[in-house]
Amino acid sequence: YGYINAGEKIAPGIYKVNAFKEKPDFETAQHYMMDGNYWWNCGIFVWQVQAIAEAFQKYNPSLYEKLESWAKGGDYTLDFEKCEKISIDYAVMEKADNVAVKQASFQWNDLGTLGALYEITMKDFHENAISTQGKLQLEESDQNLIFCDDNTEIRLEKIKNCAVIKSGKSLLITTKW
Repeated sequence: YGYINAGEKIAPGIYKVNAFKEKPDFETAQHYMMDGNYWWNCGIFVWQVQAIAEAFQKYNPSLYEKLESWAKGGDYTLDFEKCEKISIDYAVMEKADNVAVKQASFQWNDLGTLGALYEITMKDFHENAISTQGKLQLEESDQNLIFCDDNTEIRLEKIKNCAVIKSGKSLLITTKW
């Protein structure tokens, strides 16, 4: 996680960011949490286009040049693999000095894993998490994640703790995450 050091209050619930630190070491993160003036960055950003473009130009000029070229119709497929592998957090946020943070409290789940997807999906009586438009037949099958983005018929017999994911022409079947 990134940590945001909230400074001066500039509007109701909005604070100037004194510092932003992405993925500090464990001891530093503990210090931040004990301090009381640091908040977690949940990765939700809002920018004016001009402001973020200027930030890239200032803090990551090589990437800015590519973005500018692509915006003018350049072929990004030729350059994308050559781009520096860097997140917005490291490329801009740690360096920028014109950042504000909005204090918020809401439910949030990082859907980066099949387990997280299973947790948020409605389940049937047998704890199968199901999201499909097609016909589904389950026989002695429990605690599975079943996702299908079309009307393909799916049948599971005596399957437990697996993920069955069909998207377009691709099919993934794996044991539980």
